[in-house]
Amino acid sequence: ITKMLNVDETDRVLDLGCGRGGTMFKLVDTFGCSVQGINLTEYQTQFCAKLIKDKNLDNRCKVDQGDFMNMSYERDSFDAAVSNEVSQYAYDLNEYFANVNKVLKKYGEFVIATWCYNDHKDTKDYHHFTTPISLHYASTMHGINEYLNALNNTGFKTT
Repeated sequence: ITKMLNVDETDRVLDLGCGRGGTMFKLVDTFGCSVQGINLTEYQTQFCAKLIKDKNLDNRCKVDQGDFMNMSYERDSFDAAVSNEVSQYAYDLNEYFANVNKVLKKYGEFVIATWCYNDHKDTKDYHHFTTPISLHYASTMHGINEYLNALNNTGFKTT
């Protein structure tokens, strides 16, 4: 995910669903940028906060416990955002991407890495494969077209 970003040490990046901070720390190590993480679970948020302190990264990393579908960050406050295997937990991609777009600065980058299915092809049997995965992970596996449509609907330019 870091290879797809064009950020530097002056940028502020949002890590959506940051978990224990793996992507956050990779971003800081790679670019020297500041990273704000948001994660739903108390345990992972506390674990990540402890790692930030242990790694002496308080000046570069912060983590909040919260819902990325209802973020309280100020409008236009991030230069980039990353969503590393968490967008499948958003039932409504349009709502999710609209929330991300709100907090990104104009022309901010948004990189998504996720599981999805190829709905460009014949998908009459895709539920046979996606339903067990969605049920097991309490998530919603979306199709590529769903992602592209939601990104376009919410003002993102896809590449």
